[in-house]
Amino acid sequence: MLTNGVLKAAGVAVADLALFILDHTQISTLGSRVHGAGVLEERPLLQTREGLVVVLPTALSIALRHAVMAFAMRMGELSNLDKALANAYSRTFFEMPVFGSGGRLRVSRQQYKMTRSALVTSSVDVGHFMMLQFVLPPMQQHPSTGFSGMVRLDEETANFLDTWVVKNSVDLANQLAFSVA
Repeated sequence: MLTNGVLKAAGVAVADLALFILDHTQISTLGSRVHGAGVLEERPLLQTREGLVVVLPTALSIALRHAVMAFAMRMGELSNLDKALANAYSRTFFEMPVFGSGGRLRVSRQQYKMTRSALVTSSVDVGHFMMLQFVLPPMQQHPSTGFSGMVRLDEETANFLDTWVVKNSVDLANQLAFSVA
């Protein structure tokens, strides 16, 4: 719980968090909402006399993401947000120690239309490669009602990305380390 005293000591006014506070009229609809696409993912805080209660802790990051995306949409900055997210995701993945702290990773980035993609190839052992593809569809593809739903790529973009993976797989198979094993 975030008590009124804790909020005050941190210089946070409850009014500043109004965007994230569950309205009393929304509480009665909670049982009819689908998890992952409900109001709790946008408003995970409940106001009480003592302060704020985090109703769904896992939704805090979701609510913040929704707010950032909505702000970027209002400001006309979705393209810049797309670029920043693509860079952050690929950098985070590249630095994950489970894949050798980046020492054996090759990251290729691609943009087709407005969709960004990263293809990560890792040599996990001599002659054994792992290839992972991450696709970040543009924010503009999300409906204006929110950012919770899955976004479907158009057929042309999906085909382009599939072709890109096949080409990289063929190039990888022709490498000496792969063909020797």
